[in-house]
Amino acid sequence: MGHLEQATVWVTPGVVSRIDLTARPGTERAVHGPSASLVQLGTANGPLIHTLHGRDPRVGETVYEADEEEMRQVIEDLGPTG
Repeated sequence: MGHLEQATVWVTPGVVSRIDLTARPGTERAVHGPSASLVQLGTANGPLIHTLHGRDPRVGETVYEADEEEMRQVIEDLGPTG
């Protein structure tokens, strides 16, 4: 959880895949593994967040893997223009 200006921000895992945080440095890797988040508002100590993981026989299998150069090209192609 974080903040963007004064708004609290939570980014949930994807409904089909999620980013593998153990991938090699300089690499972005997504793996199968559906997840979702349940955010409970109005609790005494602020929002309470639960991350739920769905069953998937392919959990952990690579969806895609991109090295630093491939990611740089994606950002150049799809990112904001100067």
